Amino acid sequence: PIAPRSQLPAEQLPDDEAALLVSVGRQVETQFEQPHAVRWLQDENGRFFLLNATPITTLFPLPKPAPKGKETRLFLNLNQLAGAPHPLPTLVQSVWRILFPLGKAQSNISESSLLGSAGGRLFFDFTDLLGSRLSRRWLTRYLHQVQPNMLADLRQLVKKYRLKPNGRSLRRPLFPLLVDALADLFWRDPEGVSIAIADWATDYVREQQATLTAYPAGAARLRALRTTLAEAYGEAIRPVLATLLSGVAAQTLLAKLVQPKAAPEDLAILQRGLPNQTTVNIDLALADLAMLLQSSPELIDHFQTHDPASAIDALETFEEGPQFLLRWAEFMLRFGMFGGPLLDFSQPRGQESPAPLVQRLQQRLTAPSNKGHLQQQQLRHASEAAAERLLVAARHGLLGEWRQRLAGRLLRVIQHAATAQGHLEMMLQRLMVVVRHLLLAEGQRLQANGRLLDAQDVWHLTLTELIRTADDPTLSLQPL
Repeated sequence: PIAPRSQLPAEQLPDDEAALLVSVGRQVETQFEQPHAVRWLQDENGRFFLLNATPITTLFPLPKPAPKGKETRLFLNLNQLAGAPHPLPTLVQSVWRILFPLGKAQSNISESSLLGSAGGRLFFDFTDLLGSRLSRRWLTRYLHQVQPNMLADLRQLVKKYRLKPNGRSLRRPLFPLLVDALADLFWRDPEGVSIAIADWATDYVREQQATLTAYPAGAARLRALRTTLAEAYGEAIRPVLATLLSGVAAQTLLAKLVQPKAAPEDLAILQRGLPNQTTVNIDLALADLAMLLQSSPELIDHFQTHDPASAIDALETFEEGPQFLLRWAEFMLRFGMFGGPLLDFSQPRGQESPAPLVQRLQQRLTAPSNKGHLQQQQLRHASEAAAERLLVAARHGLLGEWRQRLAGRLLRVIQHAATAQGHLEMMLQRLMVVVRHLLLAEGQRLQANGRLLDAQDVWHLTLTELIRTADDPTLSLQPL
């Protein structure tokens, strides 16, 4: 037993107070369904105050909701894959679970049971994707492109454990995707598909924004937002994913078609020259802005002596300032929805807080050059030359002319499918900007009505809880 308080050092607590803190910790664990590290303080009157609680990620908890049965399941850490290793707020996780199309046994607006959470990170249970031969091939091909080391680990896990994937459970949501992918691969015009995706990526988000803002603030708008998220896959995301899958399939077929005449490295050279990286386009645009600043020593000095948050300020006073601001406005119009990880849209975007983009520009000022453009041009020329060699390699053996024509189509599919990745990322970034603004507006409304202490507290609720709050004006959220 611990001695009475009068005989204790200042940093120790008596039994009853220690037991109280243990009880609070258990309540927090029950509330969030996983252990948390709790920060607290005690005032001079002996009262305890809970400051915050964060998930204990070093315990490697299993994702919630837990999978049914006792069979081994494989999970993919989406945070790690998306470059956002930090924990995600509750509302952000809720939005992605509604948008995710797989694992919805009840209704389209329900949250996916295959997208779990552990330590504030999202984990996709992709075990059932291994139950279909076609989906397994496309999954392994995709992992080979984005995470080669992960593919090797996956093969070891499949070999080590006796997995029991249920491919039938995913047939209904995946069948339309596979049909669209096959149509893009063999029937639809690749150029027409690419143009349609580019137009749709912009028009879809603009139309959804206009529709959602037409609803009155509160429960009606939040329900409409939930429906939009649930239907986004079928209306906008699935066609783009189908084009991406058609590109993956075209690469596999082309590799078989040109064997054994083609050089193995030509397929890799072809892939490196494809315009599919949004981050590359942002870096090239920033390089152009840095080259523009290079013509003005005054502007260079201004950017190098100011922090990123204030570097854009007062540029009108410089002679070359208006020209740069015009180019900066064009840059922000194109890339302003970036500046933070796509997965965590609770963080401000570049349009709200341009400091991260300005910081990248400042880094470019140390050695501004057109090296990036030259490198991309070289990669593009090398890719075009590799495509010509692959066409020649396809014209061998029986039906050589037919094989070459098929190779030509596959090359077109690959080249135009590559642009779909950038369009998909752009569309999702724009959609999440709209979602962020609508949710923060609801938080501000609840704060103005005295139901939230801070508008940012809205991120601690699920979308369903937020709708229920808007429905019931008597429900107080301040204790949470």
